[in-house]
Amino acid sequence: MPAMQLAFFPHNTKVEFDPAAAALIVLACSGKKAAVRSPALHLYQGVMYQTYRAHTPCGTAAPAMVILSAKHGFVAPDDTLDPYDLQMTTARADEILKRL
Repeated sequence: MPAMQLAFFPHNTKVEFDPAAAALIVLACSGKKAAVRSPALHLYQGVMYQTYRAHTPCGTAAPAMVILSAKHGFVAPDDTLDPYDLQMTTARADEILKRL
């Protein structure tokens, strides 16, 4: 099985890929956000979020997803968040990793 390199997690540099495993989508937050408090999936307005929403019809089973927020760490798509202005930096990523 192929292995992929995860430089973000130096203590666990190889992950085995299992094609039979359920998919998990991990999206990073985007700089463009809605101006009002919204569920995370709708707060973020970047291209990846627009694409995801356009290709996931309402009323269908959506794939498992988590969002990596620069402010909140990992959140569920339906977690309601206020707009914020914070970028993901290496230092911020390290802080989030320490909380895992």
